[in-house]
Amino acid sequence: MTARVEGRERVATILGAASRLYEALEFTHRAQDGNHSYMEWTARLHGGEPVSGITVLTTNAGGKIVGIAIHHRPLPSLLRFSAELRQALAGKIEPALFYDGP
Repeated sequence: MTARVEGRERVATILGAASRLYEALEFTHRAQDGNHSYMEWTARLHGGEPVSGITVLTTNAGGKIVGIAIHHRPLPSLLRFSAELRQALAGKIEPALFYDGP
């Protein structure tokens, strides 16, 4: 994504579409520091392409999630993921937030 997305419904729409792009996902390590939770993961995109990354959740004093950051690697897989997400969200979320391909 090229910009921060705000709003519960918009974030839920994007995360829902993103979750359907994986054929497998496993969280491998977890850590917490104050109001930040870190979850490392490995996954496979549909077609078997391996990806990995980390998800960072930020909570407020009441324990409510107020920020989510999801980082993918390697870069070619991230670009494929973003382009596929752009297609999956066509007409729902502005396409400029996602990679448009070469």
